[in-house]
Amino acid sequence: MPINQLLEWMGTLFALLAATIAAWAGGDITKKGQLPELPKAPGATQPAAPTPPPAAPVTFGNGTHQVGVDIRAGTYRTPGPERSYCFWRRLDRNQEWIDFGSSSGPIVVVIRSTDWGFESSGCKPWKRR
Repeated sequence: MPINQLLEWMGTLFALLAATIAAWAGGDITKKGQLPELPKAPGATQPAAPTPPPAAPVTFGNGTHQVGVDIRAGTYRTPGPERSYCFWRRLDRNQEWIDFGSSSGPIVVVIRSTDWGFESSGCKPWKRR
């Protein structure tokens, strides 16, 4: 645990302990129906807002990529095969092919938001247009 969090936790614990002792001693800690404001640890800051997930890459390589997780829906292009041919297929939620193809030249594929994923083999990197 970072020292700042530990100090903040200890300060909160001390304030609660002091309020409890004051209540046992007959002090009024519930003015206006609320508990007293707890002191902040020196140097304490508000927690940072959660970091948004990274944007899906504009380019990707061979393999199986899930739409909405690894890649975004859209139109993608590859200049062609790494060696002799490039094979690709769009996948449904059961990971069965919706559409497929192969080529020894450039390829343009539209990956839809309703596709589960996209898979390619032997292709140079795909780039979103």
